Amino acid sequence: MGRTTFYVNPFNWSQVIVSAERQDEWAGIANILYRKALRYDWDALKRGSRIIDEKDKMNVLRATHEWFVDRLKAEEAKLPSSEVIRLFKNAPNDARDFVLEGVGALITGLGASIEAPVTLIAVEKDSPAYKDISDLREVFDYAQKFFIAPTLDQAISEALDYLGIYEC
Repeated sequence: MGRTTFYVNPFNWSQVIVSAERQDEWAGIANILYRKALRYDWDALKRGSRIIDEKDKMNVLRATHEWFVDRLKAEEAKLPSSEVIRLFKNAPNDARDFVLEGVGALITGLGASIEAPVTLIAVEKDSPAYKDISDLREVFDYAQKFFIAPTLDQAISEALDYLGIYEC
């Protein structure tokens, strides 16, 4: 049975979707799709969140799917990226989850306002999918690159590294 996992980067408004197949004749293949927002619905974003802590405005970021406003305020305060990431990581789990779900939904909802998606294919060597690699290359002729490794997880990891994603 296949498994699809979504990863979201709320700092550069991007999403990675990894669909892995581990059974049947396609076992040992994963399709990796990278999508990034080009522009935003400014009206929706302006209706977004405000900083929670009015006394110490830069200590807490409010986690909403339109957290662009908080990001903008952090940029205006010239906070380094590492500080914005720290603030995000220190937010409550449910707040972070809300941001990640919202950014994913925002990217999905933008439709034509995203960069052309990058599609990569990961293949496990000696898997059923690998045995039909020439057919795979025809079926996935739109893929920018194929990654073949001893395990599917390693091939997926190499594909994510290629995109500059080192932690999911």
